[in-house]
Amino acid sequence: MKCPCSAHPTPQAHAPGAAAASQLLRPAISHPSPVSRVRGGSPAGRPTGPASCVPFLVDGGALLLPRFPLGRQGLLFVASAERVRHRLQPAAAEAAALVAARARAERRRRRHSIAVRLFSGRTHHPRGRVELGWNRPAMPTARLSSLSTSSFKAPSRERRAPLAALAAATERVREGTLSRQDAHHLFDELLGQAAAVPERGLNNFLAALARAPPSSACSDGPGLAIALFNRMSQGAGARVVSPTLCTYSILMDCCCRAGRPDLVVAFFGRLIRLGLRLEVISFSNLLKGLCKAKRSNEALDLLLHRMPELDCAPDVFSYSIVINGCFKEGEVDKACNLFHEMIQLGVQPNVAIYTSIIDALSKCGAMDKAEVVLRQMVDQGIGPNIRTYTSLIHGYSASGQWKEAVRLFKKMIRLGALPDTVMWNSFMDSLCKHRRTKDARDIFDSMAAKGQKPDIFSYSTMLNGYAKEGCFDDMTCLFNSMLQNGILPDHRVFNID
Repeated sequence: MKCPCSAHPTPQAHAPGAAAASQLLRPAISHPSPVSRVRGGSPAGRPTGPASCVPFLVDGGALLLPRFPLGRQGLLFVASAERVRHRLQPAAAEAAALVAARARAERRRRRHSIAVRLFSGRTHHPRGRVELGWNRPAMPTARLSSLSTSSFKAPSRERRAPLAALAAATERVREGTLSRQDAHHLFDELLGQAAAVPERGLNNFLAALARAPPSSACSDGPGLAIALFNRMSQGAGARVVSPTLCTYSILMDCCCRAGRPDLVVAFFGRLIRLGLRLEVISFSNLLKGLCKAKRSNEALDLLLHRMPELDCAPDVFSYSIVINGCFKEGEVDKACNLFHEMIQLGVQPNVAIYTSIIDALSKCGAMDKAEVVLRQMVDQGIGPNIRTYTSLIHGYSASGQWKEAVRLFKKMIRLGALPDTVMWNSFMDSLCKHRRTKDARDIFDSMAAKGQKPDIFSYSTMLNGYAKEGCFDDMTCLFNSMLQNGILPDHRVFNID
């Protein structure tokens, strides 16, 4: 570096840490220095241009001094410059010491992180070391006025272990706070590491996404799980992720939940190409995908022929999937035949299959067949649940057999299968619309006797039924009873006509 006076080269500094300090001080002391113009002003009439100046080194920064003989002001200036040089030397040494300490801390941090990854994550590089790819920290720069208060950038946060990162993300999925961006950032972190992604943590994370309800953070958890798996199966993901049979079963379930049954068949094909051992859960997910795609004939062939050929015996869940699929496509006879064949093969139906059969028969109006299935269900020691009774009651109500509907409703209550308030109100409303207010009042009284407190909908339904039949005395009595029970009337009550 040369000063503006080209005939005088700038000397080099040899003090300890001078190179680092000069880097630190160079932004603060430019060339020519403003100090030479402010504090070293010359008397009037004397030359002050570059040709009349000589350089004076202050730790790598050149100050211009006048060539003419120094007077009192010039001596003061030289003394002042000398004091500046003595002040800068300790500051430069302190800055160099801070930089060295920073480098030592960074080396310790790197050694510790490598040890954690080798022993905690069980990660082994093919050559016996881990390539972490850190960059050497850049040399910080600071101005002269901020040397003593220089703030150095804190080290980047260490990457989390894959299992801990997946566990934390799974908890956020269950809380409904994990967004799509957060999930993709997580996989950026996992795929960028040399450590293998743990199978159990990955499966738990994907299963949580498959069952996650829509939330403000993520509206489609199953779709997000499929997108993340596509990232895992490409590029660097294939090196650190090894999907298992359980992984593919979860992904096939995600396809069904996301409304993509076509992808179920694709995942099953990949499962076969990988040579993984097939189990019933994989076939069940495939059956579910086929039935959602309204391909019940293919699902039936897979259930009855392909699964036995592959030494995989269907279970009751597999049969229930195909039976429901046949019912949804209107194949009632085919579903009933499959139901009887299942029993002949020694597969005992559960309450879900019995309820599906009863619900389908009730919707078809075949109430006598539905009652036969109900008796068979009870004989097998399987107790009907609320959904079973609800299907029968709706079937009787739709066919106009109100006496049978009321009988079955009371039987359900007597056996301890108590419906919720919505079902009570819905059944009473159906009775009142068909001018069976007396039966509706019996249901209303039994509702209160069983500990189900009638709400404003219950009272408005009964009041409307009394009004339609002209039973104004009963209507007035029920209205007063509503007020005594602390239920205030609303627009539904006052708008009864």
